[in-house]
Amino acid sequence: MKVIIKARAERGFYRCGLFFPLEGRVVDAEQLTEEQRVILAKEPNLQIAPLSDADAERIAAEQHAADTAAAEAALAAATPEQPVDAIVQVGDTDVSVQIVGQSEDGAPVVTDESFNALQAAADAQGAADAAKDDASKDTAAAPDQAPAAAAPAPKPAAPVKAPKAAATNGKKAGK
Repeated sequence: MKVIIKARAERGFYRCGLFFPLEGRVVDAEQLTEEQRVILAKEPNLQIAPLSDADAERIAAEQHAADTAAAEAALAAATPEQPVDAIVQVGDTDVSVQIVGQSEDGAPVVTDESFNALQAAADAQGAADAAKDDASKDTAAAPDQAPAAAAPAPKPAAPVKAPKAAATNGKKAGK
Protein backbone atom coordinates (compact mmCIF):
# COMPACT_ATOMS: atom_id res chain seq x y z
CA MET A 1 0.00 0.00 0.00
CA LYS A 2 1.39 3.38 -0.96
CA VAL A 3 1.24 6.21 1.52
CA ILE A 4 2.35 9.81 1.46
CA ILE A 5 4.47 10.96 4.36
CA LYS A 6 4.68 14.72 4.84
CA ALA A 7 6.90 16.67 7.19
CA ARG A 8 5.15 19.16 9.42
CA ALA A 9 8.20 21.47 9.24
CA GLU A 10 8.65 23.68 6.19
CA ARG A 11 12.30 22.62 5.84
CA GLY A 12 11.38 18.92 5.86
CA PHE A 13 12.34 16.16 8.27
CA TYR A 14 14.66 13.13 8.34
CA ARG A 15 13.66 9.86 10.04
CA CYS A 16 14.72 6.25 9.45
CA GLY A 17 17.38 7.40 7.00
CA LEU A 18 14.79 9.00 4.72
CA PHE A 19 14.00 12.64 3.97
CA PHE A 20 10.39 13.75 4.04
CA PRO A 21 9.65 17.18 2.51
CA LEU A 22 6.72 19.37 3.48
CA GLU A 23 5.03 18.45 0.17
CA GLY A 24 5.36 14.78 1.00
CA ARG A 25 7.17 11.70 -0.19
CA VAL A 26 5.40 8.66 -1.59
CA VAL A 27 6.47 5.47 0.16
CA ASP A 28 5.43 1.90 -0.46
CA ALA A 29 4.68 0.86 3.13
CA GLU A 30 5.35 -2.77 2.26
CA GLN A 31 8.98 -1.86 1.44
CA LEU A 32 9.55 -0.58 4.98
CA THR A 33 10.52 -2.87 7.84
CA GLU A 34 8.04 -3.32 10.68
CA GLU A 35 10.38 -1.31 12.91
CA GLN A 36 10.47 1.59 10.40
CA ARG A 37 6.66 1.59 10.12
CA VAL A 38 6.31 1.81 13.92
CA ILE A 39 8.92 4.59 14.23
CA LEU A 40 7.38 6.64 11.42
CA ALA A 41 3.83 6.15 12.73
CA LYS A 42 4.84 7.42 16.19
CA GLU A 43 6.85 10.39 14.86
CA PRO A 44 4.97 13.62 15.75
CA ASN A 45 6.92 15.62 13.11
CA LEU A 46 5.45 13.53 10.28
CA GLN A 47 1.96 13.18 8.88
CA ILE A 48 1.12 9.83 7.20
CA ALA A 49 -1.90 9.28 4.95
CA PRO A 50 -2.95 6.94 2.17
CA LEU A 51 -1.94 8.30 -1.23
CA SER A 52 -4.91 10.33 -2.51
CA ASP A 53 -5.77 10.72 -6.19
CA ALA A 54 -4.97 14.44 -5.93
CA ASP A 55 -1.51 13.72 -4.46
CA ALA A 56 -0.83 11.05 -7.08
CA GLU A 57 -1.77 13.49 -9.88
CA ARG A 58 0.32 16.31 -8.37
CA ILE A 59 3.34 14.04 -7.95
CA ALA A 60 2.97 12.69 -11.49
CA ALA A 61 2.75 16.25 -12.87
CA GLU A 62 5.84 17.31 -10.90
CA GLN A 63 7.78 14.27 -12.12
CA HIS A 64 6.69 14.92 -15.71
CA ALA A 65 7.83 18.55 -15.44
CA ALA A 66 11.20 17.49 -14.00
CA ASP A 67 11.66 14.83 -16.71
CA THR A 68 10.73 17.32 -19.45
CA ALA A 69 13.17 19.92 -18.12
CA ALA A 70 15.97 17.35 -17.96
CA ALA A 71 15.25 16.16 -21.50
CA GLU A 72 15.19 19.72 -22.83
CA ALA A 73 18.50 20.50 -21.12
CA ALA A 74 20.08 17.35 -22.57
CA LEU A 75 18.76 18.19 -26.04
CA ALA A 76 20.10 21.73 -25.85
CA ALA A 77 23.55 20.36 -24.94
CA ALA A 78 23.66 17.82 -27.81
CA THR A 79 26.48 18.23 -30.32
CA PRO A 80 27.98 15.98 -33.00
CA GLU A 81 30.93 15.48 -30.65
CA GLN A 82 28.65 14.68 -27.69
CA PRO A 83 25.40 13.23 -29.07
CA VAL A 84 22.47 12.46 -26.82
CA ASP A 85 21.06 8.93 -27.00
CA ALA A 86 17.28 8.79 -27.13
CA ILE A 87 14.44 6.40 -27.87
CA VAL A 88 11.76 7.41 -30.37
CA GLN A 89 8.57 5.39 -30.60
CA VAL A 90 7.35 4.75 -34.15
CA GLY A 91 4.06 2.89 -33.94
CA ASP A 92 4.81 -0.11 -31.72
CA THR A 93 8.56 0.04 -32.33
CA ASP A 94 11.16 1.78 -30.17
CA VAL A 95 14.01 3.16 -32.27
CA SER A 96 17.35 4.15 -30.72
CA VAL A 97 18.63 7.45 -32.11
CA GLN A 98 21.50 9.82 -31.52
CA ILE A 99 20.57 13.49 -31.36
CA VAL A 100 23.37 15.82 -32.43
CA GLY A 101 21.67 19.20 -32.10
CA GLN A 102 18.56 21.21 -32.84
CA SER A 103 17.38 22.87 -36.02
CA GLU A 104 16.40 26.54 -36.08
CA ASP A 105 12.78 25.59 -35.35
CA GLY A 106 13.83 23.52 -32.30
CA ALA A 107 13.37 20.07 -33.85
CA PRO A 108 15.97 17.45 -32.89
CA VAL A 109 18.69 16.84 -35.48
CA VAL A 110 19.78 13.20 -35.61
CA THR A 111 22.64 11.34 -37.27
CA ASP A 112 22.15 9.94 -40.78
CA GLU A 113 22.16 6.41 -39.31
CA SER A 114 19.41 7.39 -36.86
CA PHE A 115 17.40 9.05 -39.62
CA ASN A 116 17.60 5.87 -41.71
CA ALA A 117 16.50 3.73 -38.75
CA LEU A 118 13.52 6.04 -38.15
CA GLN A 119 12.57 5.96 -41.82
CA ALA A 120 12.77 2.14 -41.91
CA ALA A 121 10.56 1.91 -38.81
CA ALA A 122 8.05 4.35 -40.33
CA ASP A 123 7.96 2.35 -43.58
CA ALA A 124 7.46 -0.92 -41.67
CA GLN A 125 4.68 0.64 -39.58
CA GLY A 126 3.00 1.96 -42.74
CA ALA A 127 3.14 -1.50 -44.34
CA ALA A 128 1.75 -3.13 -41.17
CA ASP A 129 -1.08 -0.59 -40.97
CA ALA A 130 -1.94 -1.13 -44.64
CA ALA A 131 -1.97 -4.93 -44.19
CA LYS A 132 -4.23 -4.59 -41.14
CA ASP A 133 -6.60 -2.30 -43.09
CA ASP A 134 -6.72 -4.78 -45.98
CA ALA A 135 -7.43 -7.69 -43.62
CA SER A 136 -10.27 -5.82 -41.91
CA LYS A 137 -11.80 -4.92 -45.29
CA ASP A 138 -11.64 -8.57 -46.37
CA THR A 139 -13.41 -9.81 -43.24
CA ALA A 140 -16.02 -7.05 -43.49
CA ALA A 141 -17.11 -8.18 -47.00
CA ALA A 142 -20.18 -10.40 -47.15
CA PRO A 143 -19.31 -14.11 -47.51
CA ASP A 144 -21.25 -14.47 -50.77
CA GLN A 145 -19.60 -11.45 -52.35
CA ALA A 146 -16.09 -11.15 -53.59
CA PRO A 147 -14.23 -8.41 -51.83
CA ALA A 148 -14.14 -5.18 -53.80
CA ALA A 149 -10.79 -4.15 -55.12
CA ALA A 150 -9.31 -2.02 -52.41
CA ALA A 151 -7.71 1.26 -53.26
CA PRO A 152 -4.13 1.40 -52.06
CA ALA A 153 -3.97 2.59 -48.49
CA PRO A 154 -2.57 6.08 -48.18
CA LYS A 155 0.94 6.14 -46.82
CA PRO A 156 0.83 7.37 -43.21
CA ALA A 157 2.57 10.59 -42.38
CA ALA A 158 6.21 9.79 -41.82
CA PRO A 159 7.51 10.46 -38.30
CA VAL A 160 10.66 11.93 -39.80
CA LYS A 161 11.40 14.58 -42.38
CA ALA A 162 14.53 15.92 -43.96
CA PRO A 163 16.01 19.00 -42.32
CA LYS A 164 15.90 22.53 -43.65
CA ALA A 165 19.62 23.11 -44.12
CA ALA A 166 20.61 21.94 -40.66
CA ALA A 167 24.00 23.19 -39.61
CA THR A 168 25.10 19.68 -38.73
CA ASN A 169 24.02 18.19 -42.08
CA GLY A 170 22.14 15.63 -40.04
CA LYS A 171 18.51 14.71 -40.34
CA LYS A 172 15.80 15.93 -38.01
CA ALA A 173 13.24 13.75 -36.34
CA GLY A 174 9.61 14.84 -36.44
CA LYS A 175 6.78 13.56 -34.30
